[in-house]
Amino acid sequence: MRVAFLTFEFPPTHGGGLSTYMTHTLKMLRTKGDQAFVLVIDNSVQKQKIEKFEGHDIIRINVNAHPICKTMGYWAAASYVIAEALAEAIPVFGMPDVVESCDGFGLAYYTLQRKHTLEKPFLDLKVIVTAHTPCSLIDKWTGKSWYVLPRYWTRESEMFCLKAADMVLAPSQFIIDQLRTDFDCTDVQFKLVHNPYQSSGCKAENGLKNIESSKAPYYVFGSRIAMWKGALDIVNAFDRYWSNGGVAQLKMFGSDTTDAPDNGSLKEFIIRKYQKHVEAGRLHLLGLASPEELARQKRSALALLHPSHKENFPYTVIEHMAEGGLVIASENGGQAELIEHGKSGYLFPAKNIEAIVECLHQCDSMNEAKREEIGKAAKSVVEEKCGYDGVYASRQLALNEINPVRERFPFIRGNEKVFSICNAINSPRLSVVIPYFQLPDFITETVDSALASTLKDIEVIIVDDGSADTRSPEVLAVLEARSQVRVLRQENAGVAAARNFGVANARANYVALLDADDLVMPTYYERCVALLDLYDNVGFVGSWNDDFDEQGTIRHWPTFNPEPPMQLIFNTTNCQGLVTRKEAYNIGGGHDSGLKMFLDDWEAVISMLANGVRGIMIPAPLFRYRIRQGSIFRSKADQWLINYEYIISKHKKFYLEYAEEIICFLNANGPNLNYHNPTWPSSSASASMTTDEFSRGRLAKLLRGYYVFQRDTNVGRKIRRALNVFSPLLDWAVSYAYKIRRKRSL
Repeated sequence: MRVAFLTFEFPPTHGGGLSTYMTHTLKMLRTKGDQAFVLVIDNSVQKQKIEKFEGHDIIRINVNAHPICKTMGYWAAASYVIAEALAEAIPVFGMPDVVESCDGFGLAYYTLQRKHTLEKPFLDLKVIVTAHTPCSLIDKWTGKSWYVLPRYWTRESEMFCLKAADMVLAPSQFIIDQLRTDFDCTDVQFKLVHNPYQSSGCKAENGLKNIESSKAPYYVFGSRIAMWKGALDIVNAFDRYWSNGGVAQLKMFGSDTTDAPDNGSLKEFIIRKYQKHVEAGRLHLLGLASPEELARQKRSALALLHPSHKENFPYTVIEHMAEGGLVIASENGGQAELIEHGKSGYLFPAKNIEAIVECLHQCDSMNEAKREEIGKAAKSVVEEKCGYDGVYASRQLALNEINPVRERFPFIRGNEKVFSICNAINSPRLSVVIPYFQLPDFITETVDSALASTLKDIEVIIVDDGSADTRSPEVLAVLEARSQVRVLRQENAGVAAARNFGVANARANYVALLDADDLVMPTYYERCVALLDLYDNVGFVGSWNDDFDEQGTIRHWPTFNPEPPMQLIFNTTNCQGLVTRKEAYNIGGGHDSGLKMFLDDWEAVISMLANGVRGIMIPAPLFRYRIRQGSIFRSKADQWLINYEYIISKHKKFYLEYAEEIICFLNANGPNLNYHNPTWPSSSASASMTTDEFSRGRLAKLLRGYYVFQRDTNVGRKIRRALNVFSPLLDWAVSYAYKIRRKRSL
């Protein structure tokens, strides 16, 4: 079997256990004769570096070296870059039988989105996600708001990965239960497969040598110095333990966090609060240790302490038990699935100080025979549940059950409308509706781009919305002479009415909207129609925008599957160029001419969503959006706020359904003029105070002003091109400003 892995952590980097998982999984596969290649995010390499580990190929990728970082935030870019690297690796290392991704930061998001939008080679892949613990679940445990951008997008992408994967492997029943509750994963196919581990052969001393040699006995805490890891609980317990005559010291290893009760450093908070214990040599906060040093310290400890409030399947516990070590842990986590209280370790209710102290006293008074008995039982449990043979067998049984065929698209939030798929092929397959008003310089190029589609069976309907200029009649007459083009005429009633009139006269079951100055890439319509043919729960399809002007491409503008409530707050689609089922268009009521040429396309998407119609975005710039100085949006942008109020009033019931989430989102990020891409932080002042991804300072303010200038004017773009000699510094500066002030102005 050949396996491809997607990860953001790999040796020698160690963090939350992912590197340990990768190490033992690759060793396990090697013992079974399987081959793997690993794609790992590593920004320390130049661009890409290939090396060997346990006979497997490791491809290290620098995300920051990819130009997509100018288009989206870091973790979204990481997902895109690793998907690109996977596509490039397959011809070199072979088609994998399965692709496995970690769950954190939605790393598999673009791999899965491209798979489910039928792009090769992703279409043919079996993709599984392993639930190590999504970052947004940890955010909840640590008291961080899910609603702050880009943290909100991290949660959305992680939820999508769990729902879109062909299977989710989970090392503990605890994490399965958490995801089903907090991520609404009741419809996800979970398989319980414990993390693999093979003992190093070392044996824990359980403090016996220190006791025999009269050295000071000690306990070890080996996790992040964080509230949710129980760091403060354990120190509070030891304060009581020492007051009751306990003599063992406490050694705490782990990186510091800023989730103290005063929102500062928890390590410093503990030192201030318990200065007397630090000065007396009882309490030691020793910082982050190497895995080797931590293992050495644990072997000589009386016990390893693991007081986490919530935990998945911690390797630090597995490692210590595998060496016959004694563990005292909270019962709220996957570690409780390994430990039987009093037989293979000790468990206590999370946050219960008295129970922790009781466990410490029991451990202090334990004789050598009891320590040996518990150590043997702990070692036996790990061999049984985490040994390579058993884990591999469970893993293979799970993988054999994968059925990668899906008839429906995996939306994050369900209850979508289902359409009837007609197997009969109607002609034409697609009607392209172009509302037209006095744009003779662009319309021919627009029609040519539509007719150049790889989907040949299409008709083009131009709706002339009462053009009164002298050139339009001649240009339209030439176009009307083409066999695939029809020109319809109406009194001037606005773009929304023109679109509706064109759709009403469309012969095809699928309709595409195309403004008279925009373009489409040749494969756009064919890919959209294929998705509508396949998924009966998809009503419309779009793609990324390729924004361009007379000088060429300005940027790729990413779009995202329109999910409520985010789509109700700001538009995440190329709504002006969607390919839609005619039935879905009519269910939504078409485009509202009451919006006076502003936001009718966005409102139409909201209207479809309100009626259960869902849509998906192809993650490729297949729609070309022309930006003109004289465009409607530029010339009358004041109407925007008025029209948004109209949209909210019209869809009040739908907005009220998500009122709580919308209010939380706006409170965290400010008004929707401050963000148009969920993978970036909001540019609002209120959001900058709450998001730890936002950078402050004088340089940020200077770059913010430069960003607005260079993105919003042709002069700015010319200056930027003229300064290409300073491109490395300039690109860094623009990327930095991008994260601070992400504002789209068409």
